Amino acid sequence: MTPRALLDHLRTLGFTIEPDGDTLIVSPASRLTDALREAIRQAKPDVLALLWADSLREHFEERAAILECDGGLSRHEAEANARASTGLLARNLGLPWRALREAFGDPDLPDTLTPVDGSPYGLPQWCLSPTGRVIQQGVFRHDQGTS
Repeated sequence: MTPRALLDHLRTLGFTIEPDGDTLIVSPASRLTDALREAIRQAKPDVLALLWADSLREHFEERAAILECDGGLSRHEAEANARASTGLLARNLGLPWRALREAFGDPDLPDTLTPVDGSPYGLPQWCLSPTGRVIQQGVFRHDQGTS
């Protein structure tokens, strides 16, 4: 069974499965059979990468929508900035390259479980301020909001 098929099977059986660093949280754990525990154990690195990929994809989509709708950026510019932001998030969280590759379906990224160690899409020019406003990087000032 592929890691994606295993995830789908667990969800069909009513389990929730979430990543927590290098740990998988499966609920309700009391319902896991020995066979399911073994399948999860064997597929754990790939399952973690898939779960983190889902999380990264969600981050990307949310950032792109905010930058386009609230920030007034073109769709292309919003997606480019959201992609860069998501790449930095993966690096900062120490997520595996495979998770970022899967999140974007990007065959140019490494297909490894080693942590992201760079900014594969550069740095975003636009971001969200601590107050949730869309701002250009380097322009926000706490005392005045913007310079």
